[in-house]
Amino acid sequence: MGEDHPVLPAEDPYHATIDQAASDIVRALLGADEPVGAEQAERIAAWVEQQHGSRGLRDAIAVLGADNAELMTVLAGIEGHDPLGLLDGWNHDERPPQL
Repeated sequence: MGEDHPVLPAEDPYHATIDQAASDIVRALLGADEPVGAEQAERIAAWVEQQHGSRGLRDAIAVLGADNAELMTVLAGIEGHDPLGLLDGWNHDERPPQL
């Protein structure tokens, strides 16, 4: 994290806060058992919403999505797969959301 994301301008306190919150959510999920990590991630998201409203949540989701897409692209390149194909393969047992 810490790099410029297309959804948020670099070098502004709001960007830094949202970027840090996104990083903290990932850290919570990686550093604890699933129920504990999920609870910590929910608390961070609730704090973002309390401090920055729905805009903050949308921006945090956009940062997480951009970071996830970047990681999937790198992993797919290492494994010799298409990033979307790799992502779809990981979610093969779940039905796609109805949008």
